[in-house]
Formats: sequence, C-alpha cells, structure tokens
Amino acid sequence: MGKLLGIRFLYYIIGRSSLIKLKLPIMTPLIILIPVLGIKIDKSSLTNTSRYGRSITYASGALASMLSPLIPFAYALIYTEQPIAILLGALTIGNIIFTSYLSPKVGDLYKAKKALQQE
Repeated sequence: MGKLLGIRFLYYIIGRSSLIKLKLPIMTPLIILIPVLGIKIDKSSLTNTSRYGRSITYASGALASMLSPLIPFAYALIYTEQPIAILLGALTIGNIIFTSYLSPKVGDLYKAKKALQQE
C-alpha cells in the first residue's frame, strides 16, 4: 500500500516487537526472545507523503497481519483434517484479537492514528 502512495521501503529487518514498550509483566520476557519481521521505511519519502497516506500505509500493515492468516485457515478447512483446521482457526482468531487489542496501543494502528494527528 505504501508503495502505491509514494512511500519507499529500504529493506526488511529482523528485530524486536514494539510490544516490549508495554512492559507487560508476564509477556515481556517472552516477547524479547521472539524476533519479528519488519520493513525499514525511507524517512524522506514519509515526509513527502500526506498524513492520510502515512496512516493508510501503517493501517494496511496491521490489517494484512490480521487477515492474511485467514488464507491458510480457509485452505485447511477445505483440504485438511478437521483438528488441523480447528487449530489454525483458533490461532487465527487469537491473532486477530491480540492484534486488534494491542496494535492501537504500540503497533501499526497506533502509528496510523499518530500519523493522522500530525500536520
């Protein structure tokens, strides 16, 4: 989405989740151990894009993270055994709930909201 709106991406990175910022007592030690895939954005292209474009770019990342796991779940419903489909369904729904709850606090949905408030 960002590319369509004029935002340039430099490279992929493996780093830590922004969930560390929440300092959740039980989760933080676990989150530190789990690497996440991210994309390095060219900062100069962000400044040349409208706040709506920046917001859409960030929000599309969160939506893709929530909705793309529905593809293997749908495949599992059609082509695999029922226990596998149920497991993938539970993981997918858990991911959607987890991301919907935490992303507005520190993730891409937070960045999208922040981008709208700029300018």
